[in-house]
Amino acid sequence: MKTKIIGIVTLVAVVMSIAVLARNQIQKPKGYELTVEPMGDGKGIFIGNKKQITEPQQPSQIHPKLLREQQEHDRAVKAIHEAANYERMGDESRRAGDLKSAAMYYEKAYLTDRGSRGVTGFLLAQAYEELGQYGKAVEVLDEMMKDRILSEHGIQKANDMKARLLTAKNQQKP
Repeated sequence: MKTKIIGIVTLVAVVMSIAVLARNQIQKPKGYELTVEPMGDGKGIFIGNKKQITEPQQPSQIHPKLLREQQEHDRAVKAIHEAANYERMGDESRRAGDLKSAAMYYEKAYLTDRGSRGVTGFLLAQAYEELGQYGKAVEVLDEMMKDRILSEHGIQKANDMKARLLTAKNQQKP
């Protein structure tokens, strides 16, 4: 029982020491402030109080390479969210029947070059198809295949869509 109490007291002392050390690392002593306050009716009896002034210490410097990588990561995440927002606005425009706006938003999402570029490329090609802009739709599909952003299944799907678009383009009156 006595050894348990000694162990607990020792543990508490260690934890308190670590807390004091951590506080001194986080807050750097800046000096002392002396405050004097009147006691009672303020006719001659004053109490002085010495208080340590602390200044928060600046966080440690991050290695420049790590900072650059973090900034690049943040930009990439922002671009992914931006592409997702454009895709969502394209979906909303398509549901509202505004295919021109849908194509514009899908194109912005596709050109952002982040997120699900293959998906937005197909959505853009479909919007162009519905607008009768078969040549533009074929260009998007060709670019996706050239840039190798499609899986094997995606390439097959793009080739099927491309054949349909070329047939429609050939049947289109000049």
